[in-house]
Amino acid sequence: MTDDFDWDTQGSYWDSVTAYRPPEDRIQTAAQWRSAELDLHGYYLEEIPDQVWTMTHLTELYLYLNKLAVLPDKVGQLTGLTWLSVADNELRSLPESLGRLSNLQRLDAQNNQLATLPDSLAGLSELTTLYLMDNNLRSLPGWLADLPALTTLLVARNPLEDVPAPVAERFGIK
Repeated sequence: MTDDFDWDTQGSYWDSVTAYRPPEDRIQTAAQWRSAELDLHGYYLEEIPDQVWTMTHLTELYLYLNKLAVLPDKVGQLTGLTWLSVADNELRSLPESLGRLSNLQRLDAQNNQLATLPDSLAGLSELTTLYLMDNNLRSLPGWLADLPALTTLLVARNPLEDVPAPVAERFGIK
């Protein structure tokens, strides 16, 4: 690269090309090319377009930094997902249908308003990472200690009152 390359001009150009694409464009592109990943973060969406729930080819779905109050049960149709991020929304609960995501390895649900976790998550044998920081969790379910692949459980900044001993021991929660 030459010394006369203007990073400011080129950086602004690329930001304008890639930074803002309407969610409809991202969904259409992912559907057309059967992309493994769909990134809809930061659009302040209050609901996710129904077409997303038909995209069973997805392995990664990023819905963080939106205004979702509800994650629809239809998310359970995306059985190929290995990574789901619903962080930084307004979710008060997660749907039981998440338990059908048998390939899910990472679930990021931090910075929501979650008070409980659905028991169906107990069947996610591939789950390695679970981010639950900054929610309203007062207790943790004992089945967390039984998830065979779970190596990372982050629960800081929750008003925890009850943590089962096996969960506390396995994940170093005090």
